[in-house]
Amino acid sequence: AKQNYFKDRSVFYSTFPIQEQGIRGDWDYKLAAVYNVGILDFVFSEDKNNKQVIYEVQLKDQDCQVFYDKLTFFYLAMPNFNKTENELETLQDKWLYVLKYLPTFQDKPLKLQEKVFQKLFKIAELAKFTRDERNAYETSIKYYRDLKNVTDTAWEDGMKKGILEGKIEGKVEGKIEGKIEMIIEGYNEGLSLEKLSKISKLRMEEVEKIIKENQ
Repeated sequence: AKQNYFKDRSVFYSTFPIQEQGIRGDWDYKLAAVYNVGILDFVFSEDKNNKQVIYEVQLKDQDCQVFYDKLTFFYLAMPNFNKTENELETLQDKWLYVLKYLPTFQDKPLKLQEKVFQKLFKIAELAKFTRDERNAYETSIKYYRDLKNVTDTAWEDGMKKGILEGKIEGKVEGKIEGKIEMIIEGYNEGLSLEKLSKISKLRMEEVEKIIKENQ
């Protein structure tokens, strides 16, 4: 939202990532580039008659030549962006459209089918979770990753040992039994068939059959 001394605040906040690059001891002051991006729901008062959406600001000398190109400010004046979905042409248009209208979307717009937007929509769905829902989701993800890691490790170790001992068939059977136990336990913990299929490396039909036979 509009704030007093907004530009001053932008400059102030940009100094933090600059200072964090400081190295104790011998250092030649070489810095990585810093980009400050402001997504604004207002238009700067001095530009109220300007319909520009994107402002790129850098430090320049008296001849308007860029003096230092590692500090750049981008301001997106969202009130000036008024394109409809049908008017979106470039990837830049699409990003501006998402930034302005994401909270109002009921469905995923047909024009936004790129992979990056699918990832964005997934993140946005998670952002709507309540604290309890988020905790439950993160717990299920942790449980899924732990199970997958254990299963993968056991499978690899078992196969290696089986090959060395010439008992591959017995080891494979043992690992299948272990997978069945893991699938039942994971299902009881609330993991979906899709996740259990990925963990066990079995088809979903096989996972579903195992669950039905052991309920």
